[in-house]
Amino acid sequence: MPWGFRRSLRIAGPLRLNFSKSGLGLSLGVPGLHIGKGPRGSYVRAGLPGTGIYYRKSLGQRPVHTRAPAKRDIDSDWMLAVKALLGGDAAGCLTILDRVRPGRGPAVHVEAGDDVVVTIVPDPCGIAVLRAEALDRLGRVDEALAVVEQAGSDQNCHVGRVVAAELREQHGGTGSQA
Repeated sequence: MPWGFRRSLRIAGPLRLNFSKSGLGLSLGVPGLHIGKGPRGSYVRAGLPGTGIYYRKSLGQRPVHTRAPAKRDIDSDWMLAVKALLGGDAAGCLTILDRVRPGRGPAVHVEAGDDVVVTIVPDPCGIAVLRAEALDRLGRVDEALAVVEQAGSDQNCHVGRVVAAELREQHGGTGSQA
C-alpha cells in the first residue's frame, strides 16, 4: 500500500486548509462531509467523524500532468521537423517529414489559425497536420487542404478536419496554389 499523509488546519468556520504529500488544498464542510479542491482536482469526501474512515469521490476531470520530453525525443526527426517549421523553414520541415515514421513521441502544439491551436503527436494524423502547416506556409494551400482532408477521412483524424476548415476559412474556399 502506498504511503500518504493528510493534515488539515481550520482557517475560519467550516473552511479548512489541507496539506498532503501531493500539495495544498482547500475544503469546506461539516464533520463527516466536505467538498474541496486540491492538486488532484475537486472532490467530495464523506466519512464517519473520529474514525478515520471516509469515502472520497473525484469530481470532474483530473489535472493533466506532463513531463519534459526525453533527449531521444528532442533529437528525433519528428521534433526536428517541428523545429524547422517553427524556425521558418517550411521546406526543410517537409524534407524532414519524409523521414518521420509514425510512432510514439512528444506532443506539440501548432497554431493552425488566429484562434486555433492543435495538439499533435507523431502518428499519421499529426504528421499530416504538420505537413499541411508547412505546405500552407509555402503558399501551397490546395496541397495542404488535400493532405488534411485525406487524413480526416481515412484516419479518423479530427484535428485534420479542424485544420482543413481553418484553411478554407483563411483562404476563402479551396485556396490558391502559388
